[in-house]
Amino acid sequence: MNNFVFNGRKVLKVNRFCDLSAEPLLTCEKRKYGIFKMFKEKKTYVMRKWDKKRIIKYLCALLPAFIFTILVTGTCISLNEKKPLSLGNIESSEVLAFYKKDADELDKELILINEKNKLNKEYNFNIVSYNGIKCEKMIIPYLDQMLSDAKKEGYELKVVKGFVDQKTQDLAYEEEVNKIVNSGCTLIRAEAIAKKKVSPADSCEYTTGLIVEIVPQGTEKDCLRGSKWMDSHCAKYGFIQRFPKGKEDKTGKEFNKLAYRYVGQKHAKQMQTLGVCLEEYLGNHRF
Repeated sequence: MNNFVFNGRKVLKVNRFCDLSAEPLLTCEKRKYGIFKMFKEKKTYVMRKWDKKRIIKYLCALLPAFIFTILVTGTCISLNEKKPLSLGNIESSEVLAFYKKDADELDKELILINEKNKLNKEYNFNIVSYNGIKCEKMIIPYLDQMLSDAKKEGYELKVVKGFVDQKTQDLAYEEEVNKIVNSGCTLIRAEAIAKKKVSPADSCEYTTGLIVEIVPQGTEKDCLRGSKWMDSHCAKYGFIQRFPKGKEDKTGKEFNKLAYRYVGQKHAKQMQTLGVCLEEYLGNHRF
């Protein structure tokens, strides 16, 4: 940059890209006005046109680098993003292997058993008896506490169904299929209908002992009040309504207001807050 005289005024000359032969891009002059000349100065700027060919040349040189930066950044974000777990196409062995508390103990609380996720027959549940009903030993303290608290508040609840062995479950399924076939349906159609009510043993959660059926006792009014208490308080003890109304397309089962599944207090409260069934929770929750 250097100063020169232009029309009798001092002008600052700015050369483009340090090219002494280039025309000035920017000229500025300083003027002073009246009594404010000591305090105020006005700058006048004049910008000349750039060479269009050079502009295109520089843009073409920078464009590939810009595109490459965007692609690399997008790829890194995509790889680092933690995706929600989807169990739709995962085999049962993979489901059981995923939910682990440590190297030796599987997290039974969140095991999902349905038509798409078959039960691994090599896995053993700790089945014990509770008031004449068999169930998984892990859920008994929470189940007992829930029934005791309900009784204190005036609700009599009774467990009527729990663990079912695989042989018994398969027999129940076959009976349901035969019943539907005898009504005039084809075998394939009968199997599809039967699975909405009674599942084969390898896709039935009753064979895990984690699900129980609870029936309120007393008059019709007492039963209605008991059911409402269960629906609003079960999550406190780690239970959820396993086959809720309006979720038939997710669970693949008809609505069953008696069936309650143990999933643990943390997960039960989250599912109750979100208003989702077990399939939705496992498919969308970020672990």
